[in-house]
Amino acid sequence: MKTIRVLTTLIIFSAGNILAQDTLQTALAQNRDSSKSFLRNFFITGNGYVNLEKTNEEESPVVHGAVYPILLWQISDKLFFESSEEIALEDDEVKASVEFATLHYELNKYITIGAGKFLTPSGTFRERLHPGWINKFPEAPLGFSHEGGTAGSMSEIGLEARGGAPLGSSKINYAFYVSNGPTISTDSNETPMPGMLENGELKDNNNNKAVGGRIGFLPFANSSLEIGIAKQFAKVGDRNDSLYKDAIAATYAFDLSYVANVPSLKSMIDIKGEFNYAMVDQSGKSSSVDMDSMSNLSAMTNVTRAYYIQFAIRPAMFQKKIIQNLELAARYSVFDMSEEGMDGINNAQFSVGLNYWLSWRSVIKFAYMAVKEDDQSESFFLLQLALAHPKIKFKRKNKE
Repeated sequence: MKTIRVLTTLIIFSAGNILAQDTLQTALAQNRDSSKSFLRNFFITGNGYVNLEKTNEEESPVVHGAVYPILLWQISDKLFFESSEEIALEDDEVKASVEFATLHYELNKYITIGAGKFLTPSGTFRERLHPGWINKFPEAPLGFSHEGGTAGSMSEIGLEARGGAPLGSSKINYAFYVSNGPTISTDSNETPMPGMLENGELKDNNNNKAVGGRIGFLPFANSSLEIGIAKQFAKVGDRNDSLYKDAIAATYAFDLSYVANVPSLKSMIDIKGEFNYAMVDQSGKSSSVDMDSMSNLSAMTNVTRAYYIQFAIRPAMFQKKIIQNLELAARYSVFDMSEEGMDGINNAQFSVGLNYWLSWRSVIKFAYMAVKEDDQSESFFLLQLALAHPKIKFKRKNKE
């Protein structure tokens, strides 16, 4: 009888052990499948550039560059996350920052909502054209980068809704948002002039939100032409600043893009242009400003303008590959700012460049730039290698 009890105990123990092992193996298999599913929807891509810059004042060229890792995660069929970090080498220092980090949800094929930090959809350069492998030149136009000031903020932290829809043979696209908005600079040591707008911070500096958006119209069926208009209105003064707490800002942007093949020249032409306008009223009395009063905004406390026009031609239809890969570009940009009681800033830049495309995502650029800052002039020679990396798909080998 004792022997039977021992055998029964061993059988039960063995069966339990087998069942436990089977359950563990099933759990591990499910975990592997879950991890595999997770990794299958997680990608890393990005872009970067290296600049070699020679000025009249520098005896030797200056080297600087940056890399922008981009993380893409498709959580479900309708929910996805994207982020981009900037890691830049400037003046022998490495600087890191988050360009954008946004969670998106696709409501339907016409509208997607997002939350987080995103590039300001004011015009097209900041949101679409600023990456090195897309920009036709090694540097951004005046007033469209952090260096030297901007007409409006570069990024927003808040909620956005964007999408597009057909209009017969034409199309529209749109982006509307509510955000913390930009802040106003009151320190002349931080920016070229007090009263300029700076990017919004993670924590809002007042009890109001910025409201803005852009609408783009593509009138032709082949989408060769796009015209866009954008506006933002925000209270930018700090609630604890007795002098500037009522300051408000209104920004406007107009952009144009035209890309078409010209068979007679065996070439493709690319024309871009953008005009940005920002008004900051430190008294807060001009909350009713509208498009009809733009001609009178020069009487306000602070007005900033930035615009550029750009032309590029690429002989893509020639038979010789070395000619197909060449691209000639020219650009003129202006940044000016005026404030009551102070001398204004007026800068202009003319650039001409020759690009050679190694592939659709890598390019070597050689450019000459002449910059006029008030009464002073300076010229640059720049050489840049810029490239984008295709998405890297994570793969995991299952070990049997």
